[in-house]
Amino acid sequence: MFFQSASPEVQKTIVEYSKVIIPSLLTYLITRYTIMKPRLFVIREKQFNQVYLPLFLMTEQYTSRGPKRDIPLYLRKVEKLLFKNYQYVYPKTRRLFNRLKLEYKKENPNIMRLITFEQQVLFDYEKLKRELGYPTNSFLDMFKRLNFIDKISILGNLFYAFVFIFTAASVIVSFFNGRFFEGVITIVVLFVLGFVYYICSIMRR
Repeated sequence: MFFQSASPEVQKTIVEYSKVIIPSLLTYLITRYTIMKPRLFVIREKQFNQVYLPLFLMTEQYTSRGPKRDIPLYLRKVEKLLFKNYQYVYPKTRRLFNRLKLEYKKENPNIMRLITFEQQVLFDYEKLKRELGYPTNSFLDMFKRLNFIDKISILGNLFYAFVFIFTAASVIVSFFNGRFFEGVITIVVLFVLGFVYYICSIMRR
């Protein structure tokens, strides 16, 4: 390994830099999480109360799920709700709704656009309920309602979580065994994986 074959001066320099950089990064991440968590909770509450609870109730009432099926009225109500609370709406919700609007301008709209939007509304509604501590359906029930792409995405998230835990454990073992350079490289790999995951999550919204 490079670290073992490097001169004592280089090894000492790497170790000293690692002692400064790694705790600084960990402190930054922990501090950022601590500061952002209360703010995120407030945002989630507003998302639920102002957007996804009324959106869920509209969907239950006016679409194929409800007794008062009236798609044109439903589209008008949803559009007004999303516009009024634009900052709290998930980008994927807006994107699916825009596709739904375009579809229902056709003479023979594809019902799958409506079903996809209904499933997404239900999923976001249940997810926010879970995050806020309200009673919810089980994860398995939510998973069954997802489309194929979202199921693959969730399985990918679980795989990434496993890789993250394994890589973090490798970092700890490397430092305990004195393999500091390997530990630093593993941390770099960990951050690269995190960045790729972040980009993928943005693209999926």
